[in-house]
Amino acid sequence: MKSIVTAISAVLLLSGCVAAKKSTPAPEVKSVVTAPAQPLRVSAAESQTQDYASRIMQCRKELDALQTYNVAKHQQFKNEFDRTAGQLKKYLEVKNGISSDVNDLAMPKYQFAIRDVCFRVKSELATSIIKAA
Repeated sequence: MKSIVTAISAVLLLSGCVAAKKSTPAPEVKSVVTAPAQPLRVSAAESQTQDYASRIMQCRKELDALQTYNVAKHQQFKNEFDRTAGQLKKYLEVKNGISSDVNDLAMPKYQFAIRDVCFRVKSELATSIIKAA
């Protein structure tokens, strides 16, 4: 009951903030020809791909740096990273031949797996650096 009263009060308070509409004639709008938005979507997709690739490269660098501090953990994460990257590569080879429904399920799985490994590499590297200090 209290939540209903709160909701009704909020609606009434917020409705008071709305300015009354004035009936004025709309200003004349001049038509402007603009370029289609298609290239922007391609650029956004390319940007997202480049961002993902740069994160993978950063992860590889951090994995290589981990070797300096903890060889055993480096080898463990390297094996896991390589296995996951191999699975992703295999998926990408068949990606164009399967339905978008399957792609919508599979791609996030592989992206998460890579991000998970990279997060754990970053955490282990930070911990190892702090312990070495």
